[in-house]
Amino acid sequence: MDRPDIPVVSVFGANDPAEGDEAYQQARAAGRELARLGYAVANGGYAGTMEASFRGAKEAGGATIGVICTLWKSPANRYTDRVIKTRDLFERARTLVELGSAGYVVLPGATGTLVELALVWELTCKRLMARRPIVCLAFLGRVDCGDVAGPARVRARHRRGRFAGGTGPAFRGKRGLLRSGNYQGRKDREDPKDSSHAG
Repeated sequence: MDRPDIPVVSVFGANDPAEGDEAYQQARAAGRELARLGYAVANGGYAGTMEASFRGAKEAGGATIGVICTLWKSPANRYTDRVIKTRDLFERARTLVELGSAGYVVLPGATGTLVELALVWELTCKRLMARRPIVCLAFLGRVDCGDVAGPARVRARHRRGRFAGGTGPAFRGKRGLLRSGNYQGRKDREDPKDSSHAG
């Protein structure tokens, strides 16, 4: 990927899901849709939802950027176009945040995904970076991402026009990721109180 003019969406998610798992299929569909809309996809570059979102992006002819960490010996997944190597988790998280010039998509994950979301959210709330859409398609652990955002999400959306939960115009409207028919969210989001499905 050698075109700096392509807007990049950073995708956060888990390393664990395997092909055939719901989370893997969700990530693959999200990557495919982002690429179809003209976005390059950046993520942590390894397995699970990272591989799946890259796989979907490549299926739609998109570009992918994997941000890996030299703490681990694993190579980037086979769907990675460009590899960025970082020395530690802090540099990796910062790089993924900086790459997300067009926004962020949060998929099912664990503590690493929560850290990445929290970093984006905090930098946005403190106005330490430009406002970008944050689309949460995930249950993090046993807490629904929407519940984590709660009233603060509503206040931020009211004050700044766009914030969390897929309200950003880059993800809706004419070319929006979540416009009707483009993307089907998880069926279990209909009942956020039911945490039996959370991983």
